[in-house]
Amino acid sequence: MTEMERRLIDSVPRIDFDTRIGITKKIREKGQEKALKEIAYLRSLYAKAGRTDKLIEYVVDGEYLLPRRGGLFKITNEVPNKDKLPQVVIVEDFLEITKIEHYQTELVK
Repeated sequence: MTEMERRLIDSVPRIDFDTRIGITKKIREKGQEKALKEIAYLRSLYAKAGRTDKLIEYVVDGEYLLPRRGGLFKITNEVPNKDKLPQVVIVEDFLEITKIEHYQTELVK
């Protein structure tokens, strides 16, 4: 991790990239594509920084996974009950609402 990356992750409050409210706010402000890429980058920096607190895994719009280690993945399965999901939901709630047991993803570049 570079010094610039360390300063960036130290300057951005975790609430901005690891809460439903923070993620939703960033999407509203910057648009979904730009916001998700920025959030994924911040989450990867957080993981690289070796912080002891784990990030929460989220699903956005029933389509995109923000895993603990950073990165952004698209869920490739058909998602039932997608209309019942909030815009940003933790993975455990996503699985409960959709009634799916597992899903496949692909990396978004």
